[in-house]
Amino acid sequence: MTVIAFPTPAADGAARLRLALVRLDAAMAAQRAAVAGWRDALARLEGATGTLGRSLSAHQHGLAALGAKIGQLQAASQHLEELADHMLSLPDERSFPA
Repeated sequence: MTVIAFPTPAADGAARLRLALVRLDAAMAAQRAAVAGWRDALARLEGATGTLGRSLSAHQHGLAALGAKIGQLQAASQHLEELADHMLSLPDERSFPA
């Protein structure tokens, strides 16, 4: 039983080099796949942020329109309040003699 593997003889150097190159090729392929996945993720992120930007812009326009409508309703309610105050300031018809 061998506890520690001893280095292979120098004659086996070519085989070790081939093995190292195969492993390097595998590592490079894994690196290429990782970079491709990263680029794909960046493209998806760009699409998502673009969609989010358009959605936020539409939401902002909707809020601006809502603000304008609220302003119109506030002006109308103030007009009605002024009209009601005016009507309350008029003399009561029942207080006049017939």
